[in-house]
Amino acid sequence: MKTLRTFALTALLAAIWLAGGYALVRVIGVPTPWPLVCGLANMVVGLTALLYITRDPHGWRMFYEGPKPDEPGYLPIGLLFALPLGMIAYALIFWLVGWIGRLFRQ
Repeated sequence: MKTLRTFALTALLAAIWLAGGYALVRVIGVPTPWPLVCGLANMVVGLTALLYITRDPHGWRMFYEGPKPDEPGYLPIGLLFALPLGMIAYALIFWLVGWIGRLFRQ
């Protein structure tokens, strides 16, 4: 059960990094094969960061088990999720501005 939870957390993080890279490149209007390539490269960067953070036993425990009740959070793990979610938010803002621009152009 613990292995399944570890795999699920890692797969979730990989999917978020993939979606962040894909969305940001796709909304800019780059031709078809590049958004997927950039999304996959972004996923590699995210998983490398996860590997670097979880090499420390404290980082591993904080990511896979969570903090203890009286323990503060761990900033690098917050950044693992904040960076790709920020890219997705940035892509949504770009898409919304482009949509409004097309709406008023006609």
